[in-house]
Amino acid sequence: MKNLFYFLLVMLSMGLVGCNNASKTKSNDGKTKVDSTEVAQPVDLRQCDMAIFDKGNVTFYNSTTNTFVPFVAEKDYVVSGIYKGDVFYYTVAINDELYLKELRLGNGLTDPSTITGWELKLSDCYSKNCGKAAKMYAEKATTEDNPNAVLLIGIEHGTFEDMCVFQSIIYYNCENKMKTDYWPAEYDNSQEIDAKEQVKADLGLYDLTKFDLNIPGEVEENKMEAYTVSPSRDRFAYAYYTDLGPTGGRGPLCFATLDGKVNKILEGTEVSDIYYGWLNDSRLVYSDKEGIKAVAADGTVTKISDGKMFVTMH
Repeated sequence: MKNLFYFLLVMLSMGLVGCNNASKTKSNDGKTKVDSTEVAQPVDLRQCDMAIFDKGNVTFYNSTTNTFVPFVAEKDYVVSGIYKGDVFYYTVAINDELYLKELRLGNGLTDPSTITGWELKLSDCYSKNCGKAAKMYAEKATTEDNPNAVLLIGIEHGTFEDMCVFQSIIYYNCENKMKTDYWPAEYDNSQEIDAKEQVKADLGLYDLTKFDLNIPGEVEENKMEAYTVSPSRDRFAYAYYTDLGPTGGRGPLCFATLDGKVNKILEGTEVSDIYYGWLNDSRLVYSDKEGIKAVAADGTVTKISDGKMFVTMH
């Protein structure tokens, strides 16, 4: 009887080991490597506040737990993406044709669904001059046929031979299912406001002299532009234009706290060539040649990932 008990115990243990190995194999389909810093789905992707794009793969990042979640449910080549509420909109390439997809974020993994074809080629949305893919946009805007704000999902397209910018943005209207090439006259974009007076009014910073870095450049007057505020609203990032390029101002990305105790240039950055945004804990994240980095409230910079292209919820 005792021998039978030990036999059953050994068989049960072998079965459990086999199940665990199968689970690990299933979570890693060969597309994205799962290591000690990555966790298998399903998880609540609403807790992941950044999506990192790398060679057609997407990895979601949870800044609270410092974990990475590979998007194993998507088998197609992912070009770019954007968050809007609890939905992650993204573009994939299938046989060089681009399609708009959506992933509804929630507790557990849901299958992505295709919304529409962009009627674009992959080459339309990839700049060889700077080696980066087009950005996507999610805007609430009024249209000619609808005075009420509707959701528009867009992607840049059309490259120039000698410039690292795209010619236009095509938008998909989530209400009437139509696509239009244009930039809305009115849109809800609280992260970028190109007016120093609005910086003052929005943040209550009526004296901006303490943020004047006096960086040498070709323009007569340095300009603080394209600012973005942290979720905690106690720090902000801004472009500090020093030169005028063929497509507008150029200069480094800077980080500052509202009390002025921290105001620094993020070395190795050029705002027209990088990605930046905010994590849930109000750390600024940005990309440079070394990868994706985060800036704490005291200005300390730490590296998060080797990736270059990403998008955040904030």
